[in-house]
Amino acid sequence: MGTMAIMLTGMKAPFYVCNKKYIDEYVKEPTDYIVYDHDRLDMDLLRAGISRVDYWNVWRLTPSLYRKNKESDWIVKKDFQKLDEEGIKDRAEYVLDSSINLILTKHLDIKRSKSPDYKKYYVSLKNESVPIYEKADNKSKVVGTVPANCKKVFVDSKVSALNGKGIFWHVVHVSVEDNFYLWGYIDNDDIINSN
Repeated sequence: MGTMAIMLTGMKAPFYVCNKKYIDEYVKEPTDYIVYDHDRLDMDLLRAGISRVDYWNVWRLTPSLYRKNKESDWIVKKDFQKLDEEGIKDRAEYVLDSSINLILTKHLDIKRSKSPDYKKYYVSLKNESVPIYEKADNKSKVVGTVPANCKKVFVDSKVSALNGKGIFWHVVHVSVEDNFYLWGYIDNDDIINSN
């Protein structure tokens, strides 16, 4: 059910469990690594129009699963009550039907969400080694520099400067082949043109 929680809500483990002290104290078996933030999960289910009752029923009726990473085997906790032969057919039918409905409801929620079409926007640079600022202000901290061989960078927005003087472009540039990542603001004075 941990996998379904992530699939339906994108939820990760609560912050308070992501440390050695918590793990040493509370993790007694592999499936104990799965910890829910129940309030957040319930809110995420509610926002997506997913039945909380069905979700938690499926959770209570299915074995806990855990996998350390993509290369490791799945660990299944064999809860005797959940796997008891008596009534297993009815429980399995309910779980299958409910799981399908949960997933379809999530897909409908995603389909109803609207966003602009994705497109890459870029600006061409006047000079090499243009500074990238932490904020839309050329007096803010310089968090990086555009590499000398990079003549244009991808941006997602432009905005007036924090101090009200000038324009800044928000850079979101990833270059896998050149192994660098740029995130921050470039002063409009360093731009030739954009498209």
